[in-house]
Amino acid sequence: MNLVFESPPVFQRDIDLLGVENIWPQDLQTDLKQLQSQVFGWYFQIGKMLAPNRIGEIGVRFSYSARAMMLGSGADSYTGFDSEEYHPGCLDWIKENKTIPGKVTLIKCNTQHAAHLPFDEHLFDLLHVDGDHTFQGALHDMQIGWEAIFQDGYMLVDDLFIPDVGNAIRDFAQITKQFPVIIPSAKPLALFKKGGWE
Repeated sequence: MNLVFESPPVFQRDIDLLGVENIWPQDLQTDLKQLQSQVFGWYFQIGKMLAPNRIGEIGVRFSYSARAMMLGSGADSYTGFDSEEYHPGCLDWIKENKTIPGKVTLIKCNTQHAAHLPFDEHLFDLLHVDGDHTFQGALHDMQIGWEAIFQDGYMLVDDLFIPDVGNAIRDFAQITKQFPVIIPSAKPLALFKKGGWE
């Protein structure tokens, strides 16, 4: 598979769809505006390029990454897992404001206490990992997330630049013998393909 992203100027059109100024709480808007072209445009493009039908996410927070991936991909369904430790009440806020298009399932859980992701439905085509940012926490989320994707599915891991997360990505790659493509957003991402890249 050739990974070909459209050039950054396209991102502004994509970002306009995210509705940063109209949806998210005022106190988040400054940070989101700074990140929109540097980060969320990449999520939109990843969704568009991979075209998953089912997206999962560990670490939902206010759903900005989820919204970008869902809008880019046109996926049928989204399932998010969040402990709400960073942002208490965020899952109810997402439900109330309907920030994620499509069929949405939000599950409040701390994935660090789970041997498997707690859901009963089918596996994911794309799983985004942006939960615990400690070494052990990130590695654990990747390991349980890996079990929850299809054999030819993808796992996207955020915040490669954080040393503990970067080290967890390195160790995960060595353990599984699956090596990621690095996506150079402002907050670099690691994209794994189950079964390896052809």
